Amino acid sequence: MDIVVFIKSNHYRVNPIPASLPVGKSSLLRQAGCDSLCHVSWSNIRQKWISVIYFKSKQHRLGGYTRKEDAAMAYNKAAIKLFGEFACLNKLE
Repeated sequence: MDIVVFIKSNHYRVNPIPASLPVGKSSLLRQAGCDSLCHVSWSNIRQKWISVIYFKSKQHRLGGYTRKEDAAMAYNKAAIKLFGEFACLNKLE
């Protein structure tokens, strides 16, 4: 299945990128994965792991957690709720 991309000259062209993959440089970087858990960081002030998600150009804080895995799970749940099948999830063991 292909994505149809609109071009300003009122013509359509077919883009050979599968529709099941999100399009964009940042989404391709997120698909490649990261060394540690994404969208989870340590707060020295609160002495907790903080989980955040970005949606519609705004940062939404998901809370502070004592375990890094709990913060990652909170991000995964919010990502599935907001982005559905296109969510980029943390890989938990």
